[in-house]
Amino acid sequence: MLNNVQQHAVQACTAAKFQALSLAATAADTAAARQQYQQAVRRTLAPSQRDAYAALCHHLTDTLLPLDGYALALR
Repeated sequence: MLNNVQQHAVQACTAAKFQALSLAATAADTAAARQQYQQAVRRTLAPSQRDAYAALCHHLTDTLLPLDGYALALR
């Protein structure tokens, strides 16, 4: 569970990621936006939450259910 501060922080960094991805002109820009997002999420979550997030991301890899910050905030 995320507290209210975490939920808002994850939503904000997810919105920033989507904005950066929409402006990305190169593959390097896309990679940088994704890396910045991952770093922001790691700073926001507690260690046990980061572990759960990593497990969810791994579990949902190559599925039609990608996990973004909005879905994370809801879980």
